[in-house]
Amino acid sequence: DGIVRSLDLRDGTLRWSTQVGPQLPRIVGNGRLIGSHPIRTSVMVVGEKVFVNAGLFPSQGVYTAALESADGTLIWRRRTERSPQGYLLTDNADRLYVPCGRAAPYCVSQESGRFISDLPSAGGTFGMVTESAFFSGPGNDANVQSWLDVPKAKMLPLEGRTVAAGAGRLWVASGSQLLCHDLQKKTARENSSQLWASDCQLDDSMIVSGQGDDLFVFTGGRGQIQIFDALTGNAVHELTLPDTNDEVRYLAVAAGAGEQAPDILVATTAAGNIFTWHGVANKPTDNWAEIDRRTANSVAIKAAVKSRVQDVLDELPVDVGMALVLNDLDGSHTQQLIQKSRLNVISIVPTVADRDRLRSMFLAESSYGRRITVLNASPESGIPVADRLFNVVLEAAESDYPFSELRRVVDSAGGLISRAGKPFESAPPLNGGGVWRHQYGAPDNSSDSDDDSFAHAAGFRLQWFGGVGPSRMPDRHLRGQAPLAAGPAMILHGDECLIGVDPANGVERWQVELPRDSMRYVMPFDAGHSCLTADGRRLFTATAEEIWQLNALTGERLGTVPMPNEAQGLYWGYLAESDGMLFASAMKPTAGRLKGEPLGGKGEQSKEFDRGALREMYTKQDYDSTRPLVCSRFLFGMSSDGRMNWNRASDGVIPNSSISLHRDSAHLVFIEGKSEACRSHSTDRVSVSEIVRNARVTCLDAATGQQLWEQPLDWQDAKNVLYTQLVGDYVVVASSESRSKKAWYRVGVLRLSDGEWVWTQRHAHIKEGLGHGEQVHHPLALRQPSGRVCILAEPYLYNVETGERIVPEGAPANWALRRPGHSCGTLSGAGQCVFFRATNPTVFNFAAEPDDQIQKLSPSRPGCWINMLPANGRLLIPEGSASCVCAFPLQTSMGFVPVTGESARVPFLEDFPRLEEERVQQIHAWDFSPMRLREKSFLPTTGTESLAASAPVQLTEDGLLLDGQQWLSMTPQDPVLPEMPATLSLEAYLTVARGTPEWSGIVGAIQDNGNYERGCLLGIHNSQFFFAIASEHRTSLTYLRAPTPLEFDRKYHVVGTYDGRNMRLYLDGKLIAISPAQRGAVLFDQKSWFSAGIYKDNNDHFPLRGTLSRVSMFRGALSADQVRERFAVLNATP
Repeated sequence: DGIVRSLDLRDGTLRWSTQVGPQLPRIVGNGRLIGSHPIRTSVMVVGEKVFVNAGLFPSQGVYTAALESADGTLIWRRRTERSPQGYLLTDNADRLYVPCGRAAPYCVSQESGRFISDLPSAGGTFGMVTESAFFSGPGNDANVQSWLDVPKAKMLPLEGRTVAAGAGRLWVASGSQLLCHDLQKKTARENSSQLWASDCQLDDSMIVSGQGDDLFVFTGGRGQIQIFDALTGNAVHELTLPDTNDEVRYLAVAAGAGEQAPDILVATTAAGNIFTWHGVANKPTDNWAEIDRRTANSVAIKAAVKSRVQDVLDELPVDVGMALVLNDLDGSHTQQLIQKSRLNVISIVPTVADRDRLRSMFLAESSYGRRITVLNASPESGIPVADRLFNVVLEAAESDYPFSELRRVVDSAGGLISRAGKPFESAPPLNGGGVWRHQYGAPDNSSDSDDDSFAHAAGFRLQWFGGVGPSRMPDRHLRGQAPLAAGPAMILHGDECLIGVDPANGVERWQVELPRDSMRYVMPFDAGHSCLTADGRRLFTATAEEIWQLNALTGERLGTVPMPNEAQGLYWGYLAESDGMLFASAMKPTAGRLKGEPLGGKGEQSKEFDRGALREMYTKQDYDSTRPLVCSRFLFGMSSDGRMNWNRASDGVIPNSSISLHRDSAHLVFIEGKSEACRSHSTDRVSVSEIVRNARVTCLDAATGQQLWEQPLDWQDAKNVLYTQLVGDYVVVASSESRSKKAWYRVGVLRLSDGEWVWTQRHAHIKEGLGHGEQVHHPLALRQPSGRVCILAEPYLYNVETGERIVPEGAPANWALRRPGHSCGTLSGAGQCVFFRATNPTVFNFAAEPDDQIQKLSPSRPGCWINMLPANGRLLIPEGSASCVCAFPLQTSMGFVPVTGESARVPFLEDFPRLEEERVQQIHAWDFSPMRLREKSFLPTTGTESLAASAPVQLTEDGLLLDGQQWLSMTPQDPVLPEMPATLSLEAYLTVARGTPEWSGIVGAIQDNGNYERGCLLGIHNSQFFFAIASEHRTSLTYLRAPTPLEFDRKYHVVGTYDGRNMRLYLDGKLIAISPAQRGAVLFDQKSWFSAGIYKDNNDHFPLRGTLSRVSMFRGALSADQVRERFAVLNATP
């Protein structure tokens, strides 16, 4: 729940409790109601301080804090862009080591919380500090890594589950024995290392405690704790828990309150209990009657309660999900729901006394925790949970909660409200809620869900996370079928299975296994083969030779459509549903990229490829250019139960990726390749070049199958993909070719009414690279709130009606969508928002301020095609990172809700105490004059660090000549930074010459390598000065740009200042730009170049052209008056 508590070990009473993160409505985590900022690290006590981290998602706020151990008072709190998970450590030298799950750990100052450094690591939640190094792991490849490097360190394999070491000994609990080894001999791998072995079946937890000869081993497990003499292995004592099915999870020994007070043993259990014992001289007898277990008697459930609960369950379409029960003072409605359904139940009662009584009752029955949570709240304060989480709200007894509050928390798609003494009420549907029911949103392939909730989104709040993880999902690189979401259903396409998930709370409902050849990969070259109905109640999926109709909420199979006689031996290909009609194609078994090699013939099994073969074929090969498309031979129109309305046999091949069904259900459009090679193709996996050799864009009457028009497609430059979209009165056609290390796209539009061409456009991608699918991006037809439809064909926007390039309001004329990171995956969108993979799940929001338009939503890796779905007022991001071995902290599914207005955005807590504005002090300065030159280095005028030139020095009357080769650095060969300030100012006096590259640097230290951004820099981009900063609160760089281009060969005085809250850029003594985008101390990478006359990081080397007279760095932010004074002095200096 995000609260840190301190208990008195003598009697278990609460000493204090402190909420670390903000007080926000509770969310769902792995099917349970949790705080919005849960504590996912350990709580560590060092001296009089308690250290802790709260939160998982940086977009929602993650906080590291230090508290007073005496009373929980906040000492300091810092917001971080990390996702801490694991056990905190300290080296007792002011460093606090913070693990981050699968990502690399980092360390901060115990004194202030200020960031110190990242730690090289393979990732993992385990950490260990020794006198010489910090060790962490295991990473994805089971590695443990050290920092500083310990070259002679070796892994010691042990056969056991828990281990402890000390006093020259090593203890290992294996589940059958407790063993003790001589540590030195064991590390030398000597056979004689074992000192003793004792029978012991407990291995869930183990600690060693004591001093000198009084050392004891405590082992814990199911129902008991065993104590052994650590030196001899003799059994000393055994403690039995009152519930023998409970499991000991953690053990600790604490010193007593006084010198003579006995030590106290503490155990926590899987059921949520905490037990303590104090040490005694003689072996005691357990007497649990003396221990306050706070039990309460359960109640008999009355017939009326049973009947009412059954009526509620009968009304629900599925009994899996989450239920909210109000005013259930005796717990009977909660108990009945648990017994008769698979719902998780949140019970809210009026008082703390009611809450504690019911918790004790359910704990005594071992039912509290996983499926039952009891909270207290009042109608005046409202229900403390996020919006639209519950499938049912059941009022056990009358309450004063207004209907509006119950409607707020119940799911708007299929949710049910049952008030005491009143008829059932269905939750009102969300106005303008969209659907993502086909591969690209709808069967029209628009990739826009038409969800009005995203029209004016100011931000996104996390609603739930957890549930389906990577283990059942296909390899992300294989780019499988997109997940689907409509109404109360979300469908995930697992590896040879379908998984039904509740989009309101992430609870998994069902899983259905699929026949072997149903698994299809590489969707850029294929088409959607599953489709939800618009209401989300039914799912149709193509399973090789059959189409299955399933209940989307239960997974029950409702019907099967076999392959028609005229297409026997073929497999179903494209599949869509609209208004009770099915539209499907039939293809050769060899056309699709399946999990195995089809052998043909009804009922035969295919030979399944091994994992390596799948990777080789569908990743290494199919990420190349000019890969063949999956094509079909037949098209069918039929009723949902399989009754045939029409069929069309192609006299060539139909690329599945080109089939689009209009939202009016009246038009079906596709591309047909009619060359002789297409007609006679043996596998029907056909290259784009062969298809367009003789291609037609064809439109059918979807009701009858009659051809309405046909238009030649003479696109001989099409090489990689063929897509169509139906957007209002228009047909959008898109393709690409690869040349000069770039993807070149072609987009064209025809009139839907007669097939006449309206316009075509060509453009190159702004990024070089063809190895991550840059050449197969699918266009997005974004319907904006104004009603205008824009075609976003990466990276440019086009007016669908005219083909005119569109520039967003306030953006520069050369605007393009510039994704951070590389360009894996394709786009989804709704309203003003575009969603894509940019290392993390990312949104580009046209409605936001320029500095906030790109927002990372989660520290996870999205899929390599589509798995960000804006549907029914939520942004759903099902797990899509299977097989990813990169260092991302989270691998899970999640759901966000868009929020509007500043008051609805996530409220970030301010750092405490606030970063103090540092007294302005010049710490580095260099004057590029003959007096300061020593060989190829310039001595500082302030500070101790010289700047070394990279080439022979040429000086002019304006200073150092920068000819495109020359640049300077403190440490050009081995980059390392001196101590850097938290707030700062950078200053330069220079001229810029023509021929300066697109990017160049003036002075600073920066790293901008994909998603890794650190440091500060004054520089130039596209002939405009900029000032760049990355801070602890926002680890991505903000580039604060001058509003107008510079003039070449003119002297400029340029200053950038940052005070911990605002960035400012000055030109010739005048303030020209300001940004509040960054917050907190500047975040540096210590292995960076402090340089002048160049933009230099690990990936980039862009020298400036011009002359450099002076550069300086200040601790603290220069004031406007100080900048004006310095400009006046420097401008007057010869």
